[in-house]
This record gives sequence, C-alpha cells and structure tokens, in this order.
Amino acid sequence: MATDLTQEFCALRDTYIEKQFGRLNDMQRQAVFTTDGPLLILAGAGSGKTTVLVNRIANLIRFGSAHGSKQTPRPATEDDIKALRNAIMTGTAAPSWLDGMLRQNAVRSWNVMAITFTNKAAGELKERLRRMLGGEEGDEVFASTFHSACVRILRRWAEEIGYPRSFTIYDTDDSQRVMKAVYKDLNVDDKFLPIKAAINQMSRWKDQLVSPEQALASPAKDTKGALTARIYAAYEKRLKEAGAFDFDDLIYQTVQLLAEHKDVRDFYQNKYRYLLVDEYQDTSVAQFRLVSLLTGPEKNICVVGDDDQSIYRFRGATIENILNFERIYPGTKTIRLEQNYRSTSNILNAANCVIQHNTERKGKTLWTSNGEGDKVQVYTAENEQDEASHIADVIGQHLKEGGHLADHAILYRMNAQSAPIESYFTRAGIPHKIVGGQRFNDRKEVKDIHSYMSIVANPRDDVRLRRIINEPARKIGATTVEVIADLATQEGVSMLDIIGHADQYAKLSRAVMPLLKFWQIYQRLQDSLETRTLDEFAADVIELTGYKAMLEADAAKGHEDAADRLQNLGQLVNNVKNYCDQHGEEATLEGYLEDIALISDIDSYNESADQVVLMTIHSAKGLEFPYVFLIGMEEGVFPSEMSKYSEADLEEERRLAYVGITRAKKELYISNSVSRMLYGRTQRNEPSRFLREIEPEYIEETRSPVLEQRSRFGGWGDSYRDTVPGGASGYSGPSGWGRSASGYGTGGYGSGYSNRSGYLNREYNAGEGRGFGSAYANRGQSQSGYGSGYGRSGAGTGYGSNYSSAYSDGTTQKKSAKQISFTGTPAAKTAAKGAKHYEPGDLVEHKVFGRGQVVAVKPAAGDQIVEINFEKVGIKKTMANFAPLTKITAEE
Repeated sequence: MATDLTQEFCALRDTYIEKQFGRLNDMQRQAVFTTDGPLLILAGAGSGKTTVLVNRIANLIRFGSAHGSKQTPRPATEDDIKALRNAIMTGTAAPSWLDGMLRQNAVRSWNVMAITFTNKAAGELKERLRRMLGGEEGDEVFASTFHSACVRILRRWAEEIGYPRSFTIYDTDDSQRVMKAVYKDLNVDDKFLPIKAAINQMSRWKDQLVSPEQALASPAKDTKGALTARIYAAYEKRLKEAGAFDFDDLIYQTVQLLAEHKDVRDFYQNKYRYLLVDEYQDTSVAQFRLVSLLTGPEKNICVVGDDDQSIYRFRGATIENILNFERIYPGTKTIRLEQNYRSTSNILNAANCVIQHNTERKGKTLWTSNGEGDKVQVYTAENEQDEASHIADVIGQHLKEGGHLADHAILYRMNAQSAPIESYFTRAGIPHKIVGGQRFNDRKEVKDIHSYMSIVANPRDDVRLRRIINEPARKIGATTVEVIADLATQEGVSMLDIIGHADQYAKLSRAVMPLLKFWQIYQRLQDSLETRTLDEFAADVIELTGYKAMLEADAAKGHEDAADRLQNLGQLVNNVKNYCDQHGEEATLEGYLEDIALISDIDSYNESADQVVLMTIHSAKGLEFPYVFLIGMEEGVFPSEMSKYSEADLEEERRLAYVGITRAKKELYISNSVSRMLYGRTQRNEPSRFLREIEPEYIEETRSPVLEQRSRFGGWGDSYRDTVPGGASGYSGPSGWGRSASGYGTGGYGSGYSNRSGYLNREYNAGEGRGFGSAYANRGQSQSGYGSGYGRSGAGTGYGSNYSSAYSDGTTQKKSAKQISFTGTPAAKTAAKGAKHYEPGDLVEHKVFGRGQVVAVKPAAGDQIVEINFEKVGIKKTMANFAPLTKITAEE
C-alpha cells in the first residue's frame, strides 16, 4: 500500500514540477530537467536560452533531480497526495511541509556558478533569478563574467602565485606606460617593433596559455619574434614587481593558479558543484581551460551556445571548443533548441539556407510558430546614397503605419559603411545613433584632416592648428608651440603668421627648419584649394601633410588599426565628393565645414530617445529588432575580400551573415549596391554569395528606379539573372569588369577600369569630372566617380552627374544633359527640380516626421538650414535641398 502511494505521489510530483515550468517547450523542459553530468545545449538564435538557463538553475535549487525520480525521502501518505493534488488543481503553491518530499539532491544556491560574457547578461540572469527564487536565494547564485569571476578568485588566492591580494588592474594606457619602460630597459626601437604590435602578440600568447618562459624557449620565426619574447618576460616581471595584472592576466593567471595549486582547485570544485557557461561558442583556449579546471569530478557542467553564431575568432574565440565538447566530456547529453520565438518563418528559412553551406557545425534547423511573415526584401541599389535613401523611405512608411524609429536597426560588416547612412540620415533629419563605435566625424584621423582643412579656410583657427601642428610628428614639441602662442599674443597675429616668419625669432631658432617645412605644407594646401576641386583638395590634404605616409608606415609595422584609419580617410574624401555633387558650383570649403558642424549638432541625441540604430553585426549579436536592414551584401564587402582565401574565414563570414539575418523579428531588408564607394574608390562588386544561397521562394527582389530606367533605355545589360535567385537587377554578359592598378592613382585614390573590359565588352567613357574615386575611364585612369557620365560607345544612354540620366549621341554632356528624375532618392529629385526655397510660415511634410511649419531659415552655401516645428516630434533642423520635404497648402 505504501509503495502504491509513493508511486502515485511521484507521478503527481512530476506533474506539479512540470506546471512550475509550464511556459517552456518540450526541449527547453528537457534541458531544465537534465540535472547531472555534462550537458550541451545547442541554442539557436531566439530560442530562449536565457530562459532555459534561469529555469535550470531554479530547478536545481528548488527541486534538484526530483523530476522523473521514483524515490522520496520517506513513504508518501494520503495527506501528501491530497495536498499535492489540491495544489495542482488550484494552481497554488504546495504547503511548506511538503518541501522535503518535492526535492531530491537539491542544490544550495551558493553551490551554483553561472558564467556569461557581458555584465548586462549577468545582471539580467541575477534579476530573473531573484524574481523566480526570491531575493536571498537569487542573490546567492554566483552569476558573473569570466573576468569578474577571475578577479574574485585572485583576490583570495593571489599570494599563492606571488602577487598581493590588493593587486592593481592595469588598463591599456597603463600597460603601454610599462611597455615604454621595458623598451627603454632593453633598448628597443619602437620604429623597429611597435609597442602595440608587441602588446598584441603578448595578448595572443596569454590567450593561448603560453608563458614567458615558453615563449623564450620556442624557436622564433624572426628577430622580432625573439625580441617580443624577451619583452614579454621583462613586462611580466615589471607587473609582478608592481603587484599588478593587466586585463589578459586575469584569466591567464587564474588558470595558472588553479592548475598549479590543487588545494585551490579542490576548493572551487567543491564550492561550485554545478557550473553553467553561456555563449560557449565564443570561448578561447584560456577560457576553455578555466572552465575545465573549475569543473568537479562529477562533471556537472552545462554549456549553452550556438556553433552557428561563433563570430569572434579575431578575438581569440575557437569554435572547436563547442564542436568537440562531446568528445572532451564523454557521456554528454546534447539538446537542440530549434524553436525560434523571435522571427517569422521566411526570415528563419533564409538564415537556414545560408548557414547550411557551412561544414564546421553541429547541425540544426530553426523553426517558428510565428507565421510565415513577409518575404525577405532584397534591394539592389545604384550606389550607397541610393541605398541610404531606400532605407529612409522604408522607415518613413513604417512610421506612417504607427511604427517607431527605435524599431529599426541598420547592420553592416564594417564601420566605414556607416558614413553614407549617417550623412544621409543627418541631412534628412532622421534621428539615429551609432552603437559600438565612434561617429565617423569623431574619429581621430577624420578630425585631424578636418583640422587641416579648417586652418586653410581660417588661418586664425589656432585651436585646430594646435591639434595638427605635430600630427604627423615633425619635431615640433609642446614647448615650441607655447613659444609660438606667446609671440602671436604679443604681436596680435595668428600662430600661423609667426610660423611663416619663424626664422625671424631667436626664441624659435632650434625649431626653425620643422616650422618652415610646416609653413611650406600650408602654402601648398592653399594653392591646392585655389586650383583643384574640393574633393581633390581633400585628397591633397591627406597626401601633402604626410598623414597617408604615416598610416601606411604604421600598417607596415603591424599597427592593427592603421588600415582601418586609411580606409576612413578614403571615406572622408567620398563625403567631400558627395557634398560637391549635392551643391554643384556653389560648393565651398567653408560650406563643407559648416555642413560638418551641422551634422555634429543634429546628431547629438539622447541615448534614450527614439532613434534608428546603426551598428556592426558583431555589435548586434544578442539583440533583436522588429525591422532589420542588412546592407552592403556584396562580394568583397560581405564576405570580406580577405575571407575568400580561407575556408575557415569564409565560414566565419557566413556565421556573421546568419547572425545578422536572425536579428530581425518582423521584416528583414537586405541590400546590395551596383556601385559602392569605399575607402576612397568606387567598386563594382557582384552580389554576395550569401544572397545566392537563399532560396528564391523566401525573397522578393526589387531594384533602384534608376537601374530600371537604364534597363529600359538600353543601359548596362539585363540582370543578375545568373547570380541572384529570381534576379531582376544587375549585369549580364561574358566579360567582367576589368580592373587596372588600384591605390592612390592619378587624380586621387581608387582604381580605374579599362576601356575594353566592361560588361558585354562595351566601352564606358568618363565625362569631364576629375577627382577622388574611381571611374570607368578610357585606358583605366582614375577619374571622377560621380561627376562624370557613364556612356556607351555609339548612340546610347549615359548616367550623368547628380544621379540623373543623360542622353547623348556618343558623348556625355555634363551641363546640358536631359534630366530624368526617379523616385527613391530624394537627393536626385531635388537635383532634378532645382534648389528648394523655404520661408518662415511655410507648411511642409517630411516623410519621417510628418507635417510641420517652418519657423526659421538660415542660408548655408547655396542651401538652407530649415528649422521646422513638427506636429509629432517638435522642432528639428535639416538641409532644405537634401531633406525629404514637400511644401503643402493648408487645405492638403
């Protein structure tokens, strides 16, 4: 009889426990109720992995391994059964006197450690545990990041490895100061081995658990390798003498501590009987070893991750950690969470199509009950400005339907891609914020070049002069600068005036040569402004000041950010060129600088405001948005050019595409551009292979109206029929674009295209424009990217300046071209219609902000800065000729 009652009670107990986790799906519950031994949870994007982690910890603490068990601590009674059945039927908590019968091998909350990658994730985990378990028990679970967990361990045990418990944690600047002292001790020339390069190598060594002794003992590839090992040993010695760890040391030294001291290792394995690790696919060699050392003999380790979202190899993450987990921990139970709660089925099917082309993966297929949803919208843009305009159009439509700006995210592969979007949105008055990176114009190299341009426009701008007088280094020290400033104050002239006559001042005798060389650079920049176009002038600033040479030298020395900084300077010239295109003959240096100042002013939004979000796909991992725009989906951009030469890199790029696609909840928009100006040159790239991997049934493709115009009037071929599923846009023909030498070519950066290598072997002749960028020029010379016409040999059509089409009889007419306006690009429409003019009191409609009234107007380099009081969002400033504004009457 007692046995029958116990069996009945165990069945009721299972039902009661399942009701406590009733919101979970079958696979999630299976993960929650698997309590002992190694567990691998392959959690697809949007599958509720945080929910599983929280509920699994709650189950361990409240019920232990009771679910599915046939055992009880004592024989069950009829009162036990009656009370438990009543709790189940009424949906209330079981009486406290039944607690012991409901648990089996329950875990104390302080015996659980959960490791995440971000403080935000750890904080969310703790908050949800507090709500489920109550404040006290929830707070006692140790939820932390890897580095925070290591600090806690080291604070207690650092003396075991020769460091004080009151150790200091050095940041990057501190580490660089230590390195400078080491370089001085070892008589190392920073020009031969840059400090940043040495620090990066030391970081890689620590991440791979290579000690200074091992680095010294390993055969070096070259002199620099051997020298870096000596620097590593000296650096670590200095840190130990100072009682300090750098950021990489926190994990590296904790691993050494646990590996070398069994008593410390046993203490933590006994303390934390259950270990849970989130985002396991992003762990490095050192983090993998740390987890192994913390795992006790019972192997109660649960790791949660998604091999398809492993995108941080450049930071040391190794996908092998999750791929090999089952081999490293025999007896592992693997559970796949494939039900997605975030996206529609069309979005998920597109993601599945892409990721299934990877071979290094466990394999899973996401599905959802959210419904089919809209197809993925694939838009082929004419260029990056058209791409930005199209995105603005879509956002405007969503707002009219009741959406919010913050519902939209624009994701890109590289930070440099944000500039055209940022510039367009600012001029159009669309609130936006960049997450995970600086604003383009706030980047140091961009500010430096703008400062050079400023002192040419205004020779009395001493503030900007101070910024760049020794950038790049010219042996003009701070003391000399202060002497110049004092002399300028005494004589009532600008600092530039003093520099121009440096040989007349005894106090400047030691710095005469560097100062006069700087003056010569300044004069050459003045000449450039007077004789060349504005975009050519911008290119000259980068070249003549030595800034380009400095960054190229840095790149050759191994500075990791030098290439990106060079690319940003190329993008700066793109922006100047775009400004010239928009303002035509009225474009001036002063106007451009005012434009930049206006952009900075308009872009200063509160982070909590309703704004469109711009970020890299790496920064977007773990986030979700109703509407996602995945831009620049082109070969050489995404996937990146370098990834084409490595299958492992290409698979990482594909995982990155998968992450980008799965950020979208309701609608996904993917765009590629026929022509894209990046890094100072116009590129012609095929659509990304990732687009071709998506089955046609899941996408709906459209293309820029100007491309449609070109097709109708005999433009550049028919379509991307052979490259994009269901394609109706692009190029066809047997001959690809033929590239000539690229780089800083004649007339600026970029690459030209040979006159015999165009699609269909047709010749594309550049128009009259010159400058920075690429053109389809006769003999492949670098000419203007947008200021020229794109024509066919013989009577046909060309694409003239200001994004319009020109008809000609074999030549491209720049001035007298017949304008063809098209929808989709406000800049083009305003160019076709002529400059807009507003006055206070005018009623207008903005495609994003709706209706408003002009309250103030200020002239600005051939344009107007219009201040408008909108009914919905209040007062905003925007540029008249660029913003998507329409005058309306009171009756409309």
